[in-house]
Amino acid sequence: MIRPSASSVERLLACPGSAHLPQHDYQSAHADAGDQRHEDAEVAALIGDIDGLPWQVRRLLQPGDVLASECAMAYDVSDDTARALGHIAWRDYSGLRPFEVPMTIDLIVYGEGRILVVDYKGYEEVTTAAENAQLATGALAVARASGRDEIDVAIVYLGASWKPADVATLSALDLDVHAARLRNMMTSSDRSLRTGRHCKYCHAFLSCPEQQALARQAGGGELAIQIEAMIPFERDEDAAAAYDLLQRIKTVSSRISAALYARAAARPIPLGNGRMFGPHTSLGNREYDGKMVHEVIASTPELGRDVADQAVEMYASQALFDSIVKPLVKRGKFAGVKRAVFDAVEARGGMTRKPTTKVEEYEPGPRLVADGEPKIVSDDQLPF
Repeated sequence: MIRPSASSVERLLACPGSAHLPQHDYQSAHADAGDQRHEDAEVAALIGDIDGLPWQVRRLLQPGDVLASECAMAYDVSDDTARALGHIAWRDYSGLRPFEVPMTIDLIVYGEGRILVVDYKGYEEVTTAAENAQLATGALAVARASGRDEIDVAIVYLGASWKPADVATLSALDLDVHAARLRNMMTSSDRSLRTGRHCKYCHAFLSCPEQQALARQAGGGELAIQIEAMIPFERDEDAAAAYDLLQRIKTVSSRISAALYARAAARPIPLGNGRMFGPHTSLGNREYDGKMVHEVIASTPELGRDVADQAVEMYASQALFDSIVKPLVKRGKFAGVKRAVFDAVEARGGMTRKPTTKVEEYEPGPRLVADGEPKIVSDDQLPF
């Protein structure tokens, strides 16, 4: 059995068998973006930049609060104790006791009469703060290390900055119940596999017999036959089975897509048809200087100032130009008028086109080169 960490507890409670399978992982673009958001929030905490913290966190702070970010801890299920691990390398949980569950808590806020444990997430909805197993594990560790009976917890969505923090309070009973769940999880002989939303980020995904069976069905055409046989889903049982199958297919698709984009970002993939799949830089849409477009249209004999006033607002676009000018020009002459107007704007330097880079399928060739009051402490200074 693998050693569980706080971030894997929810998955292992749902699918205990996944802890006994070979583990694999890869980095995706979404994970990279999430790491960057975490890093920004962590740096703000480390340098004492309260204003640089996510607004959801700032709204939770009170005068006199002490903050520490990236706090490594371990909870021991064998004796219901916890300890701070001090400064460690990134997620390097070496030297743990046999029954310790390690974790790195994104942010701990220690205040007058309360402790708040904060977990940063991206944009994808997760289990609520009141029921989140990862947060509960962190809260349990902090409670046991600090001697507190209850802990406040919060989920802050960094990738969905419009969402307020999801906040809850875990009581002494809540923490005791979760401690019992962790004991049962660590001592259980259950190896059953259960598919669900937890599969999406499972490190045992590639070695899971349930996912391999689905891949074999899809590759051999059996899956398509199975689905066609159920359509139009006259029975509720067929519709429910199809819905479950669709969720599993989405999970597989998401995993394949993330793995392909991660590989392509590191090294382009030859597709065998003369095309490549990887980072590709291309020019973006043309952006025209509105004032200059207005001047050119106003000085064009067939158009004039009135047309310029209608065709140009605070910005200029070809679509807006088309909708205003096309009905005013004789049939067959619009293309020439449009080309003359925008050629003149470009000649005056009134157009920019920003290059964009994204992972996509493309034909290899010459590449475009673009022009180049609370206080914050380190985790080992918390008062527990």
